[in-house]
Amino acid sequence: KIKKMLFLKEVYIALVVALGFGCTPFLEVEDKWAFGDIKLYLAPLFFINVANLILFSLFDKDADERTETLSIAHFYNKRTLQTIVAISLLASITYALILWFGSHISPLALLVLLLMQLTLMCICLVPSYFGEQDRYRFYGDLIYVYPLIALPFL
Repeated sequence: KIKKMLFLKEVYIALVVALGFGCTPFLEVEDKWAFGDIKLYLAPLFFINVANLILFSLFDKDADERTETLSIAHFYNKRTLQTIVAISLLASITYALILWFGSHISPLALLVLLLMQLTLMCICLVPSYFGEQDRYRFYGDLIYVYPLIALPFL
């Protein structure tokens, strides 16, 4: 039971990735106060990463059990994990909309976040398709390319 409560590999990795994505560009801004509270900017990225990592754990459950690799999928059933993914994506959408309605991000940045979230929703809702030939890996990794495509227009 203690392992179940303490094992948060996916959450820690999501935090590190969100910090990398969110704080690296922030370091180049001279007026750090212009961003206000950076946590608000990191929140959509954090929840996108949580959803993506849990989806990977869900699809890799059998392989992880064979290699005795601990993941969140080892402790929770498929339905619970899908619920956590859905809640994470809803939280990400909520934070993205808060940023957009507060005029803190551009419409293009909102679009990128929504495309990332939509891709993960599709993976979660259609696991039979994305489970074949490890499609979930391709599309789960593809979400990190969306910001690169938008970068020239930001």
